[in-house]
Amino acid sequence: MDGRRIRIAIALGLAFAGACRKVPQTKAPEAEGAGSAPPAAPASDPVARVQRLLEQGRLDEALEEARAAVEAAPDDAERHYTLAVVLRTRGDLEGSRRAFEDAVRLDPKLAPAHAGLGAVTLELGDLDAAAAALEKATVLDPKMAEAHYDLALVRAARGDLSGARTALETAARLAPKDPDVPAALASVLLDLGDGEGARRAAERALALAPDDPYVLHAAGEVDLRTGDVDGAVAKLERAHARAPDAGEIRKALARALVRRGRPADLERALEVLEPLAKTEDPGVLATLGSARAKLGRPAEALEAFDRAIAAAPEAVGLRVRRVGALVDLGRCDEARAEARRIASKARGSKAAKAAAATARKCRRRR
Repeated sequence: MDGRRIRIAIALGLAFAGACRKVPQTKAPEAEGAGSAPPAAPASDPVARVQRLLEQGRLDEALEEARAAVEAAPDDAERHYTLAVVLRTRGDLEGSRRAFEDAVRLDPKLAPAHAGLGAVTLELGDLDAAAAALEKATVLDPKMAEAHYDLALVRAARGDLSGARTALETAARLAPKDPDVPAALASVLLDLGDGEGARRAAERALALAPDDPYVLHAAGEVDLRTGDVDGAVAKLERAHARAPDAGEIRKALARALVRRGRPADLERALEVLEPLAKTEDPGVLATLGSARAKLGRPAEALEAFDRAIAAAPEAVGLRVRRVGALVDLGRCDEARAEARRIASKARGSKAAKAAAATARKCRRRR
């Protein structure tokens, strides 16, 4: 799960703190469901100073100011909260977690601190802690759309897709202009098998943010999985152009290009994946192998599939592709042996039948 998908609860962090401390802030985000803006805080308010430093991108000074504020008032929960937001902005997730934990210990009713703790622990992969913190945040402040959104991500990561959908539907009611919510809902609906619902959600996200790379990525995945490969390639190319360093977008674009399968598409897929070629990510390696196989380069395809299997030895689909590469190379004994291994792991499955059928086509090269 990429950082962009978890951004809401964190990116609005100091706005949350502002709601508690009445510090000056920019226009209240739609997702908070807040009323009129709070009155301005005195210039001496350290939380206000930290917020201004963050807005100006002066992260070192913001950190110094936040730490000094905590040192001056160690029992002030909101100062710990502010420090947590600064640390998260700087990428110090463990430090941010500790500061959020201090904030909720000092003020158990500070809903934004629970939401921030949930977002950070989600990024750290501690799903149990994230769920507990985000559930608490939604109880304390049922109108905090960000907490419902991140809670949906936790539930999806745990396999509770129905619960994720419910949380995202709540977030959508609270934040109807936030494009990330319908984009995430599209992904969840896809996994629930509701392709038409996923397409409608993706269209809502695109209407709100037609050039946002995350939204384009989500919409492209919907197109790919519902059979509109041309639409997927177009959207994912746009997403990649806007976020060229986003690995998940690269992988999705390469999959779509390989699915379409034109020679130019296959060469483009290899180009897109080139920065990731040394990875041990089985998904990347599988896509590399498929592109190479379709381009008539079975030895290179086999090398990629073997690396993918080493990284994910229980992935039967990778072994089926390996059979195809062995057949293309005329290594029939190995192809049949691999097909038998697949049958022993997944007897009677579609994968086993496909591997056996492919192996039967093998002809030794002379």
